[in-house]
Amino acid sequence: MAELERGDPRQIGGYRVLERLGAGGMGVVYLGRSPAGTLVAVKVVRPRLVGDGRYRARFRREVAAARRVTGAYTAPLVDADPDADPPWLATAYLPGLSLDEAVGTFGALPAAVVRLLAAALAEALAGIHGAGLVHRDFKPGNIMLTPGGPRVIDFGIARPEDSATLTQDGALLGTPGFMSPEQAAGGRAGPPADVFALGSVLAYATAGRAPFDAGNRVDTLQRIQRGQADLAGVQDRRLRTVVAACLRAEPRRRPAAVALLDLLGEPAASVHGTRWLPAALAEEIDARAPWPGGGPAGAVRPGEATADPFAETAATGTGEAGEAWDAGEAGRGESRDASGGGVPRPRRRALLVALTAAGVAGAGALARPLLDASGGSPPAGDRRPRGDSGSRAAPPAEAAEVWRVRARYRGESTTGLHAAGGAVFAHGGDKGGVQALDPRTGDELWRRRWGAGHDGEFAAGDGTAYLVGPQGAENQRVLALDPASGGERWTYGEEFGIVHAVAAADGLTYLGTGGVVALDSRSGDERWSAGTTAFSFTTGPGFVVADDGEEVHVLDADGGGKRWSHPAENSTAVLAADGLVFVCDAYLRLAVLAAADGAVGWEREPEYPGTVHAAGGGMLYLTEDRVLHACRADTGDLLWRLPGVEFAGLAGGAVHVWGSVAADGTTGGRPRLYALDPADGDVLWTYGGAEYVHAVAAGPAGQVFAGLPDGYVQALRPPTARRPNGGTSGAP
Repeated sequence: MAELERGDPRQIGGYRVLERLGAGGMGVVYLGRSPAGTLVAVKVVRPRLVGDGRYRARFRREVAAARRVTGAYTAPLVDADPDADPPWLATAYLPGLSLDEAVGTFGALPAAVVRLLAAALAEALAGIHGAGLVHRDFKPGNIMLTPGGPRVIDFGIARPEDSATLTQDGALLGTPGFMSPEQAAGGRAGPPADVFALGSVLAYATAGRAPFDAGNRVDTLQRIQRGQADLAGVQDRRLRTVVAACLRAEPRRRPAAVALLDLLGEPAASVHGTRWLPAALAEEIDARAPWPGGGPAGAVRPGEATADPFAETAATGTGEAGEAWDAGEAGRGESRDASGGGVPRPRRRALLVALTAAGVAGAGALARPLLDASGGSPPAGDRRPRGDSGSRAAPPAEAAEVWRVRARYRGESTTGLHAAGGAVFAHGGDKGGVQALDPRTGDELWRRRWGAGHDGEFAAGDGTAYLVGPQGAENQRVLALDPASGGERWTYGEEFGIVHAVAAADGLTYLGTGGVVALDSRSGDERWSAGTTAFSFTTGPGFVVADDGEEVHVLDADGGGKRWSHPAENSTAVLAADGLVFVCDAYLRLAVLAAADGAVGWEREPEYPGTVHAAGGGMLYLTEDRVLHACRADTGDLLWRLPGVEFAGLAGGAVHVWGSVAADGTTGGRPRLYALDPADGDVLWTYGGAEYVHAVAAGPAGQVFAGLPDGYVQALRPPTARRPNGGTSGAP
């Protein structure tokens, strides 16, 4: 902040001007206070632009567009007067640290923190693009870490007509190091330019340096145009995949911001507040409250959930952001306003659940249909409660709580959850590991840490638990462990390389390295290898599906011969079941193909946000805008659907969903976990004792295990589950 200068206004609109926040080619930004004491950042347009009628018209249009940016991770526009002399706008203000300051002061952020940040920033860009705006200067200096969470600032307000490629001093628009190739070449920047910049920002946050930085402006721009990104510091596999997709040279090949949300997967924790950040950084953000005059200037206090800062970072001469763009260029996954207008509306994504194919059995005796929470007459196939006319349906049977344990290795990420080989596995966390729990009591059976000081991965299948982690500075190894005891069965080492994926089925363990390696699951002996790259696997009877980020390849389990390949750019889901392979790419294009020869059975493009969750038992489950669709796997025909779903997964022969899906008065409309009959969507049982559920797994004796926030694992006994003594339980 700086003191007011001679000639600065003391009042703008209804806001008293307190101090200067910054200045750039477009205008000056002041800290203001409303009569009620609310702090705002007020941007005033420079006099040289005031007399330009075309500019005023654009400013007016884009202020209207900016009002539509209502996402949780952007600084909201709270007031504006485009017809004033001079025009001005005001956004909410909140002190904090920019990402640039945070990394510069505290160093690179942990991978788990960057994954959380990535999802928030992608959602912010989706909202900006959905309003018909482009940021065009997306960089660490325009990302604020505040007591209320991360926020994108300085977006989408009108620029002079001649600023499509140049600023007032003739420099390229944008910040060297975070420009896209098209910006570096002096071309027009649309939404893909923001996505490219996001990739650079994530690499910077992870490694502590910009991926194209060459020490000077000219060489940096040349590296951007040549695609010479340094990603050596991005070790986290999922982050590296996301960053590489964002940094593709051709704009049309970059995923849209909305598609990135599914590519990133479900956020592991909330980014509200500062608890998701490293402790020292969080403390600095909470303490940074530079109130004018040394005391509180308004109602905003550190740590409170408030609106966000809007900072003018163009003081460097490159910080003017935001050219309006044609809403028709929003790309895939952005739907039109319900009124039928041409303005895409930003929408929150559904949760992506990574599930292997599983058989889905029939229903139980306690089935009860759900009520559509949307009200009104249900469309065909919607689940509604049945009952006598005018009577209220009985509440569904409740699952009994058996035990609840907080996982040892939880870190700042969602605790992974598996059940296999007579044990329940909770795993994750930076510098974490895997903990095996007794499914009957929740007692610890054994535990293993990842390699020293690094992230690791866990997988289970084919009666074996797999731990993937570093072995020294340049090597990785895979440990095959006995699920019940944690005893080591065999070890596979990958010298000078990374093990990207592990899967096991039908006596074979598949490793994704520089190619695909198939090992004997019992001995660890190599059976065969293939040159196909694999970042993830899906298995089926007699075959394995390898996803390399561009295509999926179906290989024979016997020998590794390739059956067929299919395009799958940055797939959000690859499943296999019932002799079919289901592929959904980053643009939400779903293709269902025959596993035998790759013949396309049917295709569709789900409405955003759409997620393919699971397949099995002749069914495919996907969500579109929080509505679960249960379809015939072979034809895509809709059999039933359920609104209000935020999570879906298969476990123990039932479909498990979390959401506010029952507004019939029996649960008060509060979110709950429901187990559904896959045949018709009827309720088998429900559980309302959790704040949220992000994963489910089935264990012995009919038990179901749920992954809860803050690393907790909840063991449940459904009403019809067998007790350990061989009996059955009734509804509690």
